Amino acid sequence: MSVKRTLGYWAGAGLTIILVGFTGLTVFTQVARDAATAHIEKPDAVRRLEGRVPVQARAAVEKRAPSNTAAETEMDPPGAEPNVSYVELAERMRSVWEGLEPELRISLMSLADTHLTPEQCRSLLDIIAANPGLIEQIWQTARQAGAVASLDLSHGFSLTRAMEAALVSRLARCAQFLNAHARASAEDGDAETAVKDILAALRLAGALTGEPLPNSQFAAHHVYALSLDAYRTCLEAGALDPRAARSVLDELAAAHHRQALLDTLDTWRYLGNMFYEDLDHMTTHDFLRQHLEGDADEIGTNAVTWLIGSPLGQPWVNMNAAATAETVDSLRQLAEMPFHESLTEAVRLLDERVMSAPMLERPSACLFEFPAIRALSEQAVHETRVDLARVGIALDLYRAENGHYPATLDLLAPLLGGSVPNDSLSGEPFLYSTDGTAFDLASMGFDDRLSAADYLRQLDDDLTWNGGGQRKKSNV
Repeated sequence: MSVKRTLGYWAGAGLTIILVGFTGLTVFTQVARDAATAHIEKPDAVRRLEGRVPVQARAAVEKRAPSNTAAETEMDPPGAEPNVSYVELAERMRSVWEGLEPELRISLMSLADTHLTPEQCRSLLDIIAANPGLIEQIWQTARQAGAVASLDLSHGFSLTRAMEAALVSRLARCAQFLNAHARASAEDGDAETAVKDILAALRLAGALTGEPLPNSQFAAHHVYALSLDAYRTCLEAGALDPRAARSVLDELAAAHHRQALLDTLDTWRYLGNMFYEDLDHMTTHDFLRQHLEGDADEIGTNAVTWLIGSPLGQPWVNMNAAATAETVDSLRQLAEMPFHESLTEAVRLLDERVMSAPMLERPSACLFEFPAIRALSEQAVHETRVDLARVGIALDLYRAENGHYPATLDLLAPLLGGSVPNDSLSGEPFLYSTDGTAFDLASMGFDDRLSAADYLRQLDDDLTWNGGGQRKKSNV
């Protein structure tokens, strides 16, 4: 046998092995993907929102923000026709925002801060004075029930997120104005208006939880935190009688919104599956436009997306689709458990699926799995904040009625619907100490032994509530 023939034989055999191996890998990953995604259907929460109001035409919502401004403050809300009252308020908030001086806009830009500085409050009060009726419009809008928008997930991943960035962030900014207005009202001795501001912010947060998407939940949690900060600031200044806050305590009784987390995970899983299904079936141009806001004329982006969406990229698509579905499924099950029992497993998923994700699975981890894990973690912190606030407010009500703080938290049960909530993060009672005239209340926070404790500590910073005597400031 000649050398040329031998080389040809081995080359053919090698090529055959490669093709058989690739075909086997494709089939194997497709079976795994089918098993992971077979049960995924459009969530009931999405079906309910789809039918609320007419869906907006996509052509009317493709305006993009100028490159020198934050997209969340400029972009028209695509993908859905929001509730008219909410969208009117959001549009007015955009108009107000565009009229601010650049320095002030930058100062107020962060939605991560839950405590406003005195300078920020003064600036917000100046804006309120320059926009008559703004606070009244926020009050009126916050009184209506229901989610802020319908949903049309057929517009894809990027436009669905853009809807959140535009509409939700504008509504969340209303809480900053309510926070400043509540402080000013309390300092002027108008406790009734201060409580009205706080209740409006709490109800706006409740409306935001009706949007089953991660960014909406994050914004809602932020608004709750701003509302509680406003309440505490008014109380610490001695400008608010604790007995005036019974309505706040009542509003917080239903503020966990655990079902909103479950709906969000269902929707996120469905959207992730749709993302990979579209990658299988759409043209490169349409997929980039629909899901990634990619430039269809960018040769490099087109080439990579075409390769991934071609038969050569099918194993990668299958692996990522299966990983996304399996991770979010696991988180959905964990979300139905008490957080002190489920967080260890959630952190394991964070380590395995995000921090240490294989290179080929990192796109899935970043796009879908990390937001889902973050949603569960932030929900745990949110419920802890709410329960801390409920117990703290009940402690002040108890003192107002009895002249001293209780020796143990059990005595607050009549004020809290018959039972005192435990710390969601530990499953144990909150840490409580008192000398009868002042108290310190705190959550144990996340277990520092968890391997992702550095990330989690960013979420549970200063989960405390103090009362009586010299109250200490907190960002709860």
